[in-house]
Amino acid sequence: MAESHKENSGEWTEVIAAVVSGLRVLRGFGIRCVPAPIRTASATRIAFGQGPAQAQLLIVARQDDPLGPPFTGEAGQLLDRMLGAMGLSREEVFVCLATQGASPETESGPLLEERVAQIRPSHILGLGDGAVGVLCPAHDKKTFSDLRGRLLPHPSGARLLFSFHPGYLLQNPAAKKLAWQDLQKVMTEMKLKPKEHR
Repeated sequence: MAESHKENSGEWTEVIAAVVSGLRVLRGFGIRCVPAPIRTASATRIAFGQGPAQAQLLIVARQDDPLGPPFTGEAGQLLDRMLGAMGLSREEVFVCLATQGASPETESGPLLEERVAQIRPSHILGLGDGAVGVLCPAHDKKTFSDLRGRLLPHPSGARLLFSFHPGYLLQNPAAKKLAWQDLQKVMTEMKLKPKEHR
């Protein structure tokens, strides 16, 4: 009986170790497991990340379904065209998705800081007004309109620029010209050229 108990204990130790290891892997991908009471509509957090670990461009945007794949459908197709115009592909950038919430100081701030520290991008592109509170809590009195199109210093040392969310551009095509002007500023700093001109 004692030997059986020891064997079971050993098995449970292995299971627990595997679970802990798995949670660390999930956290490495930008997914954090939190107690159910914190999983409310008012919680703001970076919920999902996808892209290469050493990407020079980090994109932060809001998505209502943070556990779903990032930028699918027409918005995803437009994002791919925007990146292509910059001389990049989706596989070359890291995309962080954020849920919209009441306070940028709940989980999104610290977790995003960890993500930026891991990737160490040279530039961060915030898409849409939902990215402002996550990336610029110090500018909580500034609106998206105040910050859009301006290259700003980020605490990590990266250069930060806000532009329009692809979903907004689909509904407001006239803003695409302004969005392109924003992207060209990032291209100039990153010394990027469209792929057909490389």
